[in-house]
Amino acid sequence: MSSSSSSSSSSTPPEKSDVFLSFRGEDTRNGFTSHLYEALRQKGIDTFIDNALIRGDEISPSLSTAIEQSRISVIIFSRDYASSRWCLEELVKIMECKNRYGQIVIPVFYDVDPSNVRRQRGSFGDAFAEHEQRFEEQRLIRWRAALTEAANLSGWNSSVIRPESLLVMAIVKDIFKKLNYMSSDDTEHLVGVDSSIRLIEELLLNNGSVDVCSLGIWGIGGIGKTTIARVVFNKLSVLFEGSYFAQNVREESEKKGGLSSLQEKLISTILRDPDLNIRAFTKNRLGHMKLLIVFDDLTHLSQIEYLIGGLDCLGIGSRVIITTRDKHVLDSCIVDKIYEVKGLFHDESLKLFSWYAFGKNHPKVDYMELSHKVVVYAKDVPLALKILGSFLYGRSKKDWVSKLKKLEKTPDMDIQKVLEISYDELDDDDKNIFLEIACFFKGEDKDLVKQFLDARGFSTEIGITVLLDKSLISISNNMIEMHDLIQAMGREIVKRESSNDPGKRSRLWYHEDIYQVLRNNMGTESIEGISLDMSQIRDLHLNPYTFTKMPKLKYLKFYNSQNEKSSKVHIPQGLESTFTELRYLHWHAYPLKSLPSEFDPENLFVLDMPYSNLEQLWNGNQCFDRLRIINLSHSNLTKIPDISGSPYLESLILAGCTNLIEITPSIQFLNKLIILNLRDCKSLKCLPDCINLKSLRILVLSGSLNFNRFPQISCNIEELFLGETAVEELPSSVQYLSNLVILDLVNCTRLNSLPSSICKLKRLEYLNISGCSKLNSLPDGLKSLRPLKKLKAARTGIREVPSSISCLNNLDTFSLEGCKGLEAMGLVLPCPLLGLSNLTNLVLSECNITELPYSLGWLSSLKRLFLRGNNFESIPTSIIHLLKLILLDISCCERIQSLPTLPRDLKLEAHGCTSLEEVISIPFASNASQTLAVNFINCLQLEQNALTNLVEYALQKIQLMPTAFCTEFDEDCDEMPRVFICYPSSEIPEWFTFQNMGSSVIVMQLPQGWFSDNLAGFALCAVVAFQDHHDDGRGLVLVCEGKFRSQEGYCHVAKSNLIDWGDNYPGILYVGSDHVFLGCDFVMYPENLGEEYYSNEVSMQFYLEDCHSKRMECCEVKRCGVRLIYSQDESKERTNRWFGADMEEEEEDPFSPDPKRRKLFASFEDGSLMEGEQMQRSETELPETVRGRDIRFQALRTSDQHSGRVGSSEEQRLAVLEATVQALAAQLNNTMIREYDVSRSNLPPEDQDRSCQSAVGSNEHVLATRTILEYTTSDVIEINELEFDQVSLLSLENDDELLININNTVDHHHLPGQENLVVHTSQKVASFHCVEKERKLIPTIEVFLKLVEKSARVDINTSIEVSHEEDTFGNRCLTIITLEDCHIIISMTELTVSCINVYIRILYDKLKDDGMLGQFGFINPASVSVVGGVLDNAIRRDERAHAIASGLQRATQAQLIFMPYNLGFHWILVVIDMLSMTIYYLDSLRGILRNDLKNIVQNGLRIYHSQNSNCSGGQVNMPWKTVQVPRQPGSVECGYYVLRFMKDIIADPSLLVRNFHGKNRYSKKEIDEVRCEWTAFVSRLM
Repeated sequence: MSSSSSSSSSSTPPEKSDVFLSFRGEDTRNGFTSHLYEALRQKGIDTFIDNALIRGDEISPSLSTAIEQSRISVIIFSRDYASSRWCLEELVKIMECKNRYGQIVIPVFYDVDPSNVRRQRGSFGDAFAEHEQRFEEQRLIRWRAALTEAANLSGWNSSVIRPESLLVMAIVKDIFKKLNYMSSDDTEHLVGVDSSIRLIEELLLNNGSVDVCSLGIWGIGGIGKTTIARVVFNKLSVLFEGSYFAQNVREESEKKGGLSSLQEKLISTILRDPDLNIRAFTKNRLGHMKLLIVFDDLTHLSQIEYLIGGLDCLGIGSRVIITTRDKHVLDSCIVDKIYEVKGLFHDESLKLFSWYAFGKNHPKVDYMELSHKVVVYAKDVPLALKILGSFLYGRSKKDWVSKLKKLEKTPDMDIQKVLEISYDELDDDDKNIFLEIACFFKGEDKDLVKQFLDARGFSTEIGITVLLDKSLISISNNMIEMHDLIQAMGREIVKRESSNDPGKRSRLWYHEDIYQVLRNNMGTESIEGISLDMSQIRDLHLNPYTFTKMPKLKYLKFYNSQNEKSSKVHIPQGLESTFTELRYLHWHAYPLKSLPSEFDPENLFVLDMPYSNLEQLWNGNQCFDRLRIINLSHSNLTKIPDISGSPYLESLILAGCTNLIEITPSIQFLNKLIILNLRDCKSLKCLPDCINLKSLRILVLSGSLNFNRFPQISCNIEELFLGETAVEELPSSVQYLSNLVILDLVNCTRLNSLPSSICKLKRLEYLNISGCSKLNSLPDGLKSLRPLKKLKAARTGIREVPSSISCLNNLDTFSLEGCKGLEAMGLVLPCPLLGLSNLTNLVLSECNITELPYSLGWLSSLKRLFLRGNNFESIPTSIIHLLKLILLDISCCERIQSLPTLPRDLKLEAHGCTSLEEVISIPFASNASQTLAVNFINCLQLEQNALTNLVEYALQKIQLMPTAFCTEFDEDCDEMPRVFICYPSSEIPEWFTFQNMGSSVIVMQLPQGWFSDNLAGFALCAVVAFQDHHDDGRGLVLVCEGKFRSQEGYCHVAKSNLIDWGDNYPGILYVGSDHVFLGCDFVMYPENLGEEYYSNEVSMQFYLEDCHSKRMECCEVKRCGVRLIYSQDESKERTNRWFGADMEEEEEDPFSPDPKRRKLFASFEDGSLMEGEQMQRSETELPETVRGRDIRFQALRTSDQHSGRVGSSEEQRLAVLEATVQALAAQLNNTMIREYDVSRSNLPPEDQDRSCQSAVGSNEHVLATRTILEYTTSDVIEINELEFDQVSLLSLENDDELLININNTVDHHHLPGQENLVVHTSQKVASFHCVEKERKLIPTIEVFLKLVEKSARVDINTSIEVSHEEDTFGNRCLTIITLEDCHIIISMTELTVSCINVYIRILYDKLKDDGMLGQFGFINPASVSVVGGVLDNAIRRDERAHAIASGLQRATQAQLIFMPYNLGFHWILVVIDMLSMTIYYLDSLRGILRNDLKNIVQNGLRIYHSQNSNCSGGQVNMPWKTVQVPRQPGSVECGYYVLRFMKDIIADPSLLVRNFHGKNRYSKKEIDEVRCEWTAFVSRLM
């Protein structure tokens, strides 16, 4: 803190030593100090020790310099330390360096009391009594101040840690950690490796194994494997008894005696004996030590065996890291884990390159464009960035341009040498495979490449595996990929075959080389492959005998990367060549009408000639035994010749051959044919009758308009495309296509119906009948198509969706867009919408729907719901249950008047909803880093309160988002989040600091230092007048253009789009008023530019254009506003955590160690669920009577906010019946059941009208009612039903398996005690088969999920009551757990307040069991949190302040009081320390402490103090302290971090003052612990 700030004002002197030891020689030189010095030396820590035996009154200049040039000073306070004037002067100098340079100071109190040092008492007081006789007062004051300041620092006490050897080890470990942390500041050139280092540390240390653990770091040369391993080694080596980094094992093994020398260094270093002889006994000593060893650049298992005998020869707890380019080496070493090092992101690459090219983390302004080009060339390889950066350092622009131009042809030799090592290790076969891929097959299909290379005689399967292991290639989506630098390395190897004459090389790919060879007829027999991009050359006229000089030519590819239809390679005199050795022929736009007359490629594998002028292939029957693929798409062919001589042909592609009239009957002999593509063969009238090929899997006839009957094809067909044909009906025989997976009939306008036999296609997954306008219904028996995943029926004549659709449980996409249905009622949807448990996309746009079914909310997997242009007036409230919904499109629904409560994290498209007035709640994001997008264009009737709430929330989110996102982007997020809202208005919110009324341009005069590392971006706002705007399909884009000027005068222009109606986007035809567009952009300003790039003047201009970048004059920006957005400064935070540690640790630790606390949470540490532990019964459990059990049910009267849970009266009646049956199943015994009077007046008063609050902002009233149960015979029970109001919610304690179907007459249950029971109700009879089952605790979240699912047999939320004793929150209250809460815990979505309160109950019970309630208290988050995301609108501040005061009143004796608090969209934790009178603020996103929160807490304290006379002298305005807590990743919601914070603080309250010991993030296991505790507790209640 202060030290940090002071250090920034003074330049730090050069560092020569790691540690300076200050000690009193006579006390400790030959004892403790010598032991500490030797231990530091053995750990490789450079330590300065002054061995002068005679010292004067003043310290020497050399000693003063030694102190200044040390990183850490260790002061050993011993009994007579203060008697030495020399020691005291050393101490003054050390404290001066601490305050001036931020030097770390560690005091060690060796056999002295720290308080005696601090206050100069005891021997220290005696020494000063003598000094007072000899020295002036000023010197004494300096000495006393230095002693006091040093003794207040956190240090080590020899009276606490015994024996002395343990104290030495602890100090060394502490120093090592501090040096590692400080060295991380020195490694600022290490860019983009932090996440890799953290993950490797976790893999090595967090597996819980005491065995030897090995980890392999794998990747291409130069990717940073050694660098990462070195950093991990430096950080972790202090944890081990010995360590060694064996660098360049491969290089050492190639030297004579290299491995022997390396072995001697390794063992002598670990055993700390430079003179030992390597013998078996010596190596065996390694098996008794816990070691950390790194083997860098390992190439063979035998190298490890030679050096240490094997991984199993090390002691328990040892860790081994192996870096290698060859994954097979790691497999042979049988390592436990493998970590693949990936490349850097572009911005990281630019930063790393800049360090070497410019000596800073960003390029010079005028070198920016060139720097980006270098980074693009180097891609993501750190070695290449360093080499190129170092080479270009200090060079002129001309040199840069020249180097870049050279790199286009020739790779950098230093990079080449490093990468070529992997190539040199290949055998000849694998080298050829590698070169073929580097020159020709990068980005090609792996199977095609394999077939081609196999045809060349290579062992391709093992060859590709070897290349994968060595990271020379990778495979993604079955495509072979290769890093650009590796490809350049391979091509350079080929170029070296003949540096000056490309005609003598084996492979040609560079267009200039090929042009030279072909134009000058310079080909030779060396050439085996040519790949020419014709778009890169001028027209080329070939000699007819060009290819006769290349008899070994096996690969010929003339392609056009620009997809130009014409060829630039001309053959005016024809072509004369047999191409006997040719395997692969690709010639785009082949210019001749026929192949060469002597064309006889007996080895041809691929014939690929799209857009050719070919009219015929060959005459007669040609024999091509090896031909696998023919692609003649878009050629001029009129017919296909006899191809029976190609019996192994697998693919015949003739798409777009518009002149093709017929297909040769010889196709029937192609028994290997898999693909036949005849798309858009418009002249083709029919297929051969005998096309029933058993091998055929894919048949494409789409766009062949003359086809009017279904083809007779094999039952093995898997994909059939008949779209845009004249097919009128499908034959019933379609059912025999038993392997059909895809059936595409799009735009078959003559198709009248689908036969019912289509429902017998048991493997059909994709059915597209969109555009079949004559199709009026879906077939009967649709429920049989259970594998169906996508059903597209847009723009058909379908009027009603059959109820059988609900049986398609695998359906994920269902589109009925444009199906108008009947004019009066539109498309009719089934009711209820059951099943469809996997449906994620539902498209019902433009369907004239007048009412949406309530059961729409049962589609639990739905992510995207399109309802555009319909006629309904409201959306069912059940939509709140669609927790996975991310997009809701209700645009142009002109009759809709109100929106219910919507799910969170939702993009809402509501433009053109001209009647929309009320929005109950906007779709708040559950995480601050989530995108917010709401479009209310042309919603002119929208009430002002809804707009106010929307704007307030958006502005809050803009401020929180940068800090939240910067911790998650690298690891969790795919794209930069944004905020965008649009609504009718003509006012800019006052929050925007820069505004311009009446203009579209803002010129901002910014203060000095406005551009800093934590500048996140800009909040933007504009008012647009649309005037005469009419959408004409060209789209609309609102652009903000920022101009940033450097001090040198350079100008950078950056753009951001606030709205983007893309081309053909169904936008608004007419906009009737001014609209506000508000949002933020975090990528608008140029990244990685230094402060000198920016002057203090920045201009922003807003304008509108269409999707073709043409300005739109019909729209005008009338007003605009801008505000700069900053995130929390990461680097400053790290610095404060380090340099501020001493300052924070100076405070008296108010928390004394409590063994009870450690015992209390011992069962939490391993995530166990405390199986067998007896929990206290809750109030909701049923009291046992003398002769039976009281079966109790609760009927919940929900508020309007939760009215979506209410079903029909019949559903409610059935729910009570089911509740009764479930209660019987859980509670029934052989004892008689008494009859109970159910009249309301006879109920206990507390049951007649009892209230509880289960969620923020909702009051839910619970009525306890009873059901009459009459035990009539030994096996019959009669149930008389009771009237009720709303949804039944049931509290049960039951683990037994319940199988119930309320819709059936007979229900089967597992009941304890009875063999058979019959339960009579007024409506039905339920039979029970009873099986005794052993009770077990729910062990996992997965089992809990099954239990929850069994409780959800009808669409009514079964609930459980959790009571809170008065001691918890100051008053007795209930929390209701619904099934929704259970699913939240299971799916790890954002927690409700009910979930939080249940965990508080868990903590309360544990504290109570251990007698620790007096130490901790809780404030009910339901009483104090913000409602609905809008500050102070729903609950007044004084009410929340009184709730806090009530909680404080209950916890009068408590030391710490926890207050979980919801900002409306984000959970944080407030901890009030009543002893130190401090308020701690814990935010997992580390956001800014908000004033509204401070105000209500301070007001609550004032009320509390005013109510307690004994507190009148207490401190009301307590100081706030922000605790640096573990950060919340994007994959975990904030509420779970709050639960974990409370758990950890109870176990160790010192975490509050120690900033959680710098912990960066909770592991998944730690979060799962609190989830498992929650589910275990609720499972017992269920």
